[in-house]
Amino acid sequence: VKFNSDNTGTANGFVVEYNLLHGNDLFGPTGEIASPLYPMLVYESSFSYHWSITVQDGKKIEITFQDFDLEIGHQCYYNYLAIYDGDDASGQELFNGCTLSADTRVVSTSNMVYIVFGGEYVRYGAKFRLRWNAISSFAQLIPSSGETAECGQNVDLDPRGNITYIRSP
Repeated sequence: VKFNSDNTGTANGFVVEYNLLHGNDLFGPTGEIASPLYPMLVYESSFSYHWSITVQDGKKIEITFQDFDLEIGHQCYYNYLAIYDGDDASGQELFNGCTLSADTRVVSTSNMVYIVFGGEYVRYGAKFRLRWNAISSFAQLIPSSGETAECGQNVDLDPRGNITYIRSP
C-alpha cells in the first residue's frame, strides 16, 4: 500500500480493506509457503488456509520447515498444520500437528500434496514457513561413516525396495 497526500487537506489517515489469499495451486520443482503475514503471528479467532503443490509427474515432494511456531494445546486444539498426500484432504495424512522436531521432513508418495493451516481460539499466535523440493521417486541411500568404514556407495531403490542402481567408488 502506498499513500500519497498533499498539504491542502485536513483529514487524517485512510481506510483500507483487504483479504488474505489462500487456496493457491502452486506448481514447480521448488518453493516456499508461509503463514499469512509471516513473520508476524496469526491471531484470528478462527481460520483455515489451504494450498496444493504439484511437481513433475514421476517425482515426489520433500517438505522441510524453516520456522514452526504454533500454539501447543491438547490435541492441537488451538491451531495445526496438516499435510496430505494428493490434491485434497481425502489423501493419506503425512503430517498433522502443532509441534515438530528440528529434523522433521515430510515426503509424499505422489507428485501432489495438500496443506491446511487452521485454528480456533488462537491466544498466543501461530506462524510457519516451509520449503518444498521435487525429489526422485526412487529412494537414495547414502550410508553414514558410522555404518560403513570405507564405502561411500549410493544405492537407489524403487518404491517396493528393490535395488535399481548401485554406484561405488
